[in-house]
Formats: sequence, structure tokens, C-alpha cells
Amino acid sequence: MAEAFSQHHIKARDEDIARYCFIPGDHGRGRKMAAKLDGMRQVADTRGYFVYTGAYKGISMTVCSTGMGGPQVAIAMEELGNMGADTFIRIGSAGGVAEQTGVGDIVIATAAFRGGGTADEYLAKPFPAVADFA
Repeated sequence: MAEAFSQHHIKARDEDIARYCFIPGDHGRGRKMAAKLDGMRQVADTRGYFVYTGAYKGISMTVCSTGMGGPQVAIAMEELGNMGADTFIRIGSAGGVAEQTGVGDIVIATAAFRGGGTADEYLAKPFPAVADFA
């Protein structure tokens, strides 16, 4: 008999998903991040979602690589949230326009341009895409 999963795209068991999730787009980056976790195990590999769970300094964490695009990230965050995750950190690359920012610099964004359509399904256009560090 096939194992029952609670979500349609990410075929993992709820208990395999940590509260804290890192969301890289690139699958290679996700594998490198997961390799740093103690007791790391792959808990899903379906529909382009590669999901690993382990611990860092004793804290359970999940890494879910999504591929590119807002819709893929939205599906991952919804399903991971349904399985118990409540804190997400997006890790990836991006373009920039600031002259003082060089190639390879680390940038911690506090806001983003909402140019895609996916965000509009969650928030009204006037709502700012600004981080909440509370």
C-alpha cells in the first residue's frame, strides 16, 4: 500500500518537516546547505522539490529547494506551512542596481519589488513587500 502524505506536491510526512525552513531556488545550493546539517536525511524528491531535514547546533531545520519562480516558492511555502513549518528564509541570487554592491556581496533584503503575479494572489497591490523582523 502506498504511503499517505498530507500534501499534494511535497511528498513528505508532517513529522519530517522542521519548524525552520531554508528555501533555496537552486537544487545544487540546497544539497550543499543540507550537507551541513547533522543527521541530514532526504525526506522528499517529487515534482522538482528536493527536501532535506537535519539539525544545526541541535536545532531541527529543513531545506527545500524549489527551482525558480514565484509559483513554485508559493506552493512549497504553503505545503511546508501545512506540515508545521512557520519560519522561512529564502536563500538565493538576485539582480541589483546599487553601484556600491559588488558581485559576490551578501545582501540581506528588507524589501522587494513585487513584479510577478503570484504575490498579487496573497496581498493587495498597495501592500508593501517589506520584511518583518519581529
